[in-house]
Order: sequence, then structure tokens, then C-alpha cells
Amino acid sequence: MTAGAPYDDFAEAYTAENETSLMNAHYERPATLELAGDVAGRRILDAGCGSGPLPYLEDWKPALAELRRVLKTGGRLIASVNHPFMVNLTHRQAGPRPGYFERYTWTDEFDLHGRTARMTFWNRPLHAMTDAFTAAGFRISVIGEPHPTAEARELFPDDFALLDTFPSFLFFVLEAG
Repeated sequence: MTAGAPYDDFAEAYTAENETSLMNAHYERPATLELAGDVAGRRILDAGCGSGPLPYLEDWKPALAELRRVLKTGGRLIASVNHPFMVNLTHRQAGPRPGYFERYTWTDEFDLHGRTARMTFWNRPLHAMTDAFTAAGFRISVIGEPHPTAEARELFPDDFALLDTFPSFLFFVLEAG
């Protein structure tokens, strides 16, 4: 995704959606905060995509190198990414698509409070992710596939079961070496 007008058209709606949505408010954000643990007295850099103008990156090398540069030795980076198995299975169900090990791009359209948002994603297999992290100087200390919050069962009864049994995100805790 590129910065500028296309993003600006839906940034506010994306932010509002994330405050109460199943995927963010009841799945991705709570999982990230749990992995962060007690951060009292620590310096925190939130470099997450959230509703920022660059949610997804084709080339992770420059961003990971910069994050590693600014982290002290022993500092942690918590990353959540689209789960590569979920992406591959979803695309295979939609018709012929590249295999799991192939890197490819796709663009999805979402309705956010009556506004259309187009977001571009780059698929990469798990080994490409872990290779990128270690090449940048990180040690992988946790790989997680959490469940949505318990309260999400009542708030999102139609979508909860799928997300509770088939993860959409893969979470990493990386330590600066």
C-alpha cells in the first residue's frame, strides 16, 4: 500500500473499526498486549501498522534492520503477521492460486463503515518470515497462535468459532541479539 490519498480516504473509518472489531479489539490487540507483558518503566516504540499509512510491506529487510538498530541488546520486538497457512488455504478455496511456498501479492477490498478500502498484501511462507527475522539480528523467543478473547464469543457469535479454531495471525516475540 502506498501513502497518500487512497489511504487517507479510509484511515478514519479503519481506526474506528479497529476499536471494536473482532480481529483487532478482541484478537490481535489483546494477544499483542499479553505478549508484551508488564511494560511499566520501559521505553516502548509502537511501530505497528494499525491505522498507519503503510500497513503491509513487500520487503521487510529495511524495516527490520531499522528496528534492530534502535533496539537495545535484549530489547523485544512483537510482530503479528497474516498467518501464512490461513492465507494459502483461503486463496486455494477461492480458485487456483500459487502454492504455499511461493511469494505473491494480492489486493483485497473491505467495506469500512460505508467506505471502500483497498489494501495490498504480500504472502510469504513461514520460513521466509523466520529467515528475515534472524537475518536482521533477532532471536525468535516466541511463536504464538492465540485465541480471540472470551467475550468475543457473545459479541461475534457468527465469526467467533472460525477464528477460535483457525488462526488468522501468527505472533512473534523477537529479541535483539
